[in-house]
Amino acid sequence: MRKCALIAAAAALWLSASAQDVMVVTMTNGTQAKFSIADIEEITFEDSEDVPDSRAIDLGLPSGTKWASMNLGAESPSDFGYYFAWGDVTYKVSYSEESYNYAEMTMDSINGTDHDAAKAMWKGKWTVPTLKQWEELLANTIIQKSTVGGKDGLVLRSKAAGNTNTIFLPFMGQVQDTYVVNPEYAWYWSATQGEWNGSNNVAHYFFGAATFNRISTTNKRVGLPIRAVQSGDK
Repeated sequence: MRKCALIAAAAALWLSASAQDVMVVTMTNGTQAKFSIADIEEITFEDSEDVPDSRAIDLGLPSGTKWASMNLGAESPSDFGYYFAWGDVTYKVSYSEESYNYAEMTMDSINGTDHDAAKAMWKGKWTVPTLKQWEELLANTIIQKSTVGGKDGLVLRSKAAGNTNTIFLPFMGQVQDTYVVNPEYAWYWSATQGEWNGSNNVAHYFFGAATFNRISTTNKRVGLPIRAVQSGDK
């Protein structure tokens, strides 16, 4: 949905009143683009949900779900990003029982809720993937151990005919209290709560390594990375 904003009106007034003849736009990554004022007719802004996000990777999955190219909080595919406890939307210093507030939360899934860290941080259509979305990803990709940007992890390559896209999941382990445990494994949250011995203090997560990849459950208080998704429309 296109919309004109007050800032657009202000920019238009600046264009008409300014003695300068070039508009310089500086991006968040430091790059700049220059436009001749004589060539600009109108400045408008669009809702971010309608703008394609370069982080969204199409792996040709049956549902149309797109997976992020990097972890939540990361700046590149090989960057670790942040650890999160399940249901927390901010990362913490300590991932302990004392610092966790959602042990008894009975919500089946945090996908798209106020407890969804991807929705809170990246906004737009981004969410924490559900168990079903993880299962679809594993069933429709070829998974191999690899090294990207000096980091060990797993490359997931699309099985879809003609689709050469991949995503990389760096090995990050998990954080218990303040210590990183099992850094040779890929542990990534799903949005789906689990159950163990009658307790709902666990959630499903992806557990990957050089020789195996599966879905399991772990205590919701531990710190795991998040790989966000954009749900498909199929």
